[in-house]
Amino acid sequence: MSETIHRFEIPVDGAWHEVAGAGYELLHVAGRTLGKVEFWAWARPQALVRRFRVYGTGEPVEGDVLYWGTTIDPRGYLVWHLVEAQ
Repeated sequence: MSETIHRFEIPVDGAWHEVAGAGYELLHVAGRTLGKVEFWAWARPQALVRRFRVYGTGEPVEGDVLYWGTTIDPRGYLVWHLVEAQ
C-alpha cells in the first residue's frame, strides 16, 4: 500500500480548528505564511477529526494539550507553538 504526506494549515487566530485526515504522527511544523502555521503529516483518510490551536510565546495554554512543534513567523518577529487538544 502506498502512503502520502499531506500539508495542513492552522490559522493563528486564538481558536481551535478541526482537522480531518491527519495521521497520528506529525512530521514537520513551519511558519512560511503570515497568519498560519503549517504542518505535514501522513495522510490517513480514516483518521478521527483532531483539534489544533496555535499559541504565541507567553500566552497561557489552557487544558490538556499535546505539543507538536514551534516555528517562527516569516518576518522573524513572533514565535508560534502548535498544540493538539487531548
